[in-house]
Amino acid sequence: MTNRHALRSARKAKGFSQFELAVKAGTTETTVRRVERGYDPSWSVGLRMAEALGLDCSAIRAVFGEEGER
Repeated sequence: MTNRHALRSARKAKGFSQFELAVKAGTTETTVRRVERGYDPSWSVGLRMAEALGLDCSAIRAVFGEEGER
């Protein structure tokens, strides 16, 4: 599963809109849309999004990769 599919699936499983996830993660709806389309976020944005979705550390790495990977 790609990053964008994993994030979208986790977001939908929580019942969050893109806007709701953005608010909970302290980012913008545009950023959430971009990540769901394949843009790699910074580690801090990816971490905040994953935490807002309640993903554990292994899931965070699976979705966003290791810190510094780009």
